[in-house]
Amino acid sequence: MASSPLSTARVLWASLLMSIPILAVVTLQMEAGPPTPQSEFVAFMMLPNAIISVIIARFKRLPTPPQTRLIISYALAESVAIGGLMAWTMGARPLFAYGAMGLAALVHLVNFPTEDLLKRDA
Repeated sequence: MASSPLSTARVLWASLLMSIPILAVVTLQMEAGPPTPQSEFVAFMMLPNAIISVIIARFKRLPTPPQTRLIISYALAESVAIGGLMAWTMGARPLFAYGAMGLAALVHLVNFPTEDLLKRDA
């Protein structure tokens, strides 16, 4: 039984979404680093990744197959959560670390794979 591109995209979406709570649990188990001015800057620097993630998923005129577009989008969203973990280890306040992870989860939810996202504009 062959799987459809939509079901494959949804499995990828779910697996990458599940990495965000795992990163949050890891963050809970880690001790925060000493506060530095750069730590919260790292969290802010993840905002462009979140924005680009949504744009890539929705921009259908890219010369890549739709599934590739979604995989890149999900990886960028996950990088936002990893940035939150990095900010935490650098001493960022929990608001910034968990805020980045929440933003990553929100971007994943916005980019839920649908038939429309898997179509390519002609």
